[in-house]
Amino acid sequence: MNSAVDRPSSALEDSSVGTEADAGSTAGGPEGVPGDEQAGAEKDPTRVLAPTTDRLATMRPVRLAEVGVALPETFGRMTLEAQDDSGLRLTIPVSLEQASQLAVALHGIEVPRPLASDLVISLFTAFDVNLDMVAITGLSGGNYLAEIVATASNGRHRRLPARASDAVVLATRVRPNVPIMVFEGLLR
Repeated sequence: MNSAVDRPSSALEDSSVGTEADAGSTAGGPEGVPGDEQAGAEKDPTRVLAPTTDRLATMRPVRLAEVGVALPETFGRMTLEAQDDSGLRLTIPVSLEQASQLAVALHGIEVPRPLASDLVISLFTAFDVNLDMVAITGLSGGNYLAEIVATASNGRHRRLPARASDAVVLATRVRPNVPIMVFEGLLR
């Protein structure tokens, strides 16, 4: 599948499919992360959202740097790092299955059977939908919020809410990899 990387500047601004509800990965009890809150948002110290206007200007490109499980934890963690080598990172808890899929992508492991993410990518391809980019847009109530930005064959952009971990799995399984953007207020 080809990614249309020449269009991301308008991708987050076009169409408004999806909401932040049910769109995140559990952060595992995060501390309050300072950042811009959207107008009208309740005062929640764990709520950090990218501004709704000029969203791409507040996003930084990142790459999947690490994935692993630290025993005795029963979940994995993925670490994204800024591509500008500033040392800024974001670590997000993921399920063991997602950790496995991320490890496959990160280390170029060949699998004997398609993974769940491969099925989704095959559906995108079958219906002529390009995955343009994924964006981790905020943190709310311990959940990382993300959007998958896709373009249909008619040229129409769609933003689809997703768990951050699912979005990154898709971005890393598409060849060539799809850009992963993170709201800069989440990077440490």
